[in-house]
Amino acid sequence: CPCDFLCLPCCRRGGVGSDQLAPVLRAQLVDCLGDTMQRLGYELPHYHHEAFGLVWRTPFYCAGLRVAPDDATPDVVVREGPVPTTLDGALLTEPAWEAAPGRYLFRAGRGVGRFIVDNGEVTWQRTTKLDAARAARVLTDRLLYVALQHRGYLVLHANAAAIDGGAVVVTGESGAGKSTTLAALLNRGAQMLCDDVCAITLDDQGHA
Repeated sequence: CPCDFLCLPCCRRGGVGSDQLAPVLRAQLVDCLGDTMQRLGYELPHYHHEAFGLVWRTPFYCAGLRVAPDDATPDVVVREGPVPTTLDGALLTEPAWEAAPGRYLFRAGRGVGRFIVDNGEVTWQRTTKLDAARAARVLTDRLLYVALQHRGYLVLHANAAAIDGGAVVVTGESGAGKSTTLAALLNRGAQMLCDDVCAITLDDQGHA
């Protein structure tokens, strides 16, 4: 493995390869040596995460998401490839992002690069001297929800709890008391479904 080639003790002892390291340790290794590994022609590892009932395959570790088994079949793959600097046909434009029907471009800047979400598929063009932790935050804080919207999910800034065979969704602006209301529901026996962001799928009759 690349680590053995670079004489790293973690891989030399017992011949343990980087694909057998815990995801966090693997991510730290790539953060330190990712540029060198690429220059030597090694393919960087990928990570599998679970979020909103989907398996996400990413080229960087996302600390904010649950780890999925390495052999899990991904529903969404964050692929590396060329990403335009501007979006043709953009209807909304801001300094960091542009949006068109079914497409969303985000310019994350130095240490990350650019992302485009095209009908639920995510492509990433990295920069040199990658800040993988920052790239992961861009994905989990912004692009994940755009991809869900493109896939037909109703994405709300809300909390949700299951109670009495149904669900209660609490929406509101920041500071409106969503978390306080959720805590009150949990004290009354409800089970938390999500906090801050709620992604809902609807059937043909419009039922959640």
